[in-house]
Parts: sequence; structure tokens; C-alpha cells
Amino acid sequence: MKLKLWLRCAGIRALKAVAQTVVSMLTVYQFIEQINWIAIISASLVAGIISLLSCIPNIPELKVKLKEEQDKRAQKSKVKKDKLKK
Repeated sequence: MKLKLWLRCAGIRALKAVAQTVVSMLTVYQFIEQINWIAIISASLVAGIISLLSCIPNIPELKVKLKEEQDKRAQKSKVKKDKLKK
């Protein structure tokens, strides 16, 4: 469960890094006549890989998601207990 959630959060972060790199490089290349797509793609992939590697020790979003899941479970168990009491 944690791995699946980690992969999702890390993947979203990596995708954002890739998109930001593409946008920034396209902005730089707009002043040059020819866009070097190989440079843009390779720099973007490196940004995505670096983002994934930097996520290994800690992802803040993961802590938030895990906390939300714990709260949902606690709420469900509370509802079950209340139903059993009635």
C-alpha cells in the first residue's frame, strides 16, 4: 500500500519536473532559430530521474496521504463501533 502510494506521489512529482523543464527549455530556445528537441528531451528525462531519486528519502505528500488514510480508517471504525452499540 505504501509503495503504491509512494510511486504515485513520486511519479506526479517527476512528471511536474519534466513538464517544468520542457517549458523552461522551450522558452530559452524560442530565441534561437532551431529548437534542439534531443537536448530538451534528454534534459527533461534527467530532471524526472533526479526528481524520483530525490523522493526516495521523503515525500511530504506521502505523509499527508497516509494521515488522510489513517483518519478515514479511524472514522470508519468509529462508525462501526457506534452501530454496534445501538
